[in-house]
Amino acid sequence: MGYFDHTRYVELTIHFRCNLKCKHCMILETMHHLDPATDEQFQSLLLENRPDADGHTKWDGLILTGSEATLRRDLPDLAKRAKDAGFKHIRIQTHGMRLADARYCQTLVDAGIDEFFVSVTADTEELHDRITEVPGSFRKTIQGLENLDAIGNVRLITNTVVTQLSYQSLPRLVQRLRPLKHLVEMNFWNYWPMREVDDTGLLVSHLEVA
Repeated sequence: MGYFDHTRYVELTIHFRCNLKCKHCMILETMHHLDPATDEQFQSLLLENRPDADGHTKWDGLILTGSEATLRRDLPDLAKRAKDAGFKHIRIQTHGMRLADARYCQTLVDAGIDEFFVSVTADTEELHDRITEVPGSFRKTIQGLENLDAIGNVRLITNTVVTQLSYQSLPRLVQRLRPLKHLVEMNFWNYWPMREVDDTGLLVSHLEVA
């Protein structure tokens, strides 16, 4: 099962905009045509998770996802509402750049977000920024992880998409993130193109990765 029991989590897409242009992004060209959950759908989910007479809820954790969740100005409010609805854990999936602001990190933690699933594309600034196509993104993401680690009372999870560009950096990335005291899990997701042909040349075999 791993560190988390994800049978006790539910996921909701709250945003479809991003300020990165990652080479491996599967929805980069289509995200502007996708619709996130409405506030009515969010509220319906909260009502579904209200504690019963014995104090039990349907789910323990809520994952807020969808491109870049921190671009939602009302993210702290969404977290507070979820916490009030009985969710024990609230997680956001993020590239982490806005977390470079320590005050914003504290605002999210105070709102009830205690799990941060942060995308890190590679072990160095040069390679990470080349993959995201945004200069300075690596420094902000790493600073964000360090800010959260200093706050404590959080669980950090990282995710790295495995491509021809990134796979050789994976061992060094593990060492780079190893000092984070609250890092409980690292995910490595193999690149999956949303078409029959990998016309970007990013696919890498499992044998090479191993």
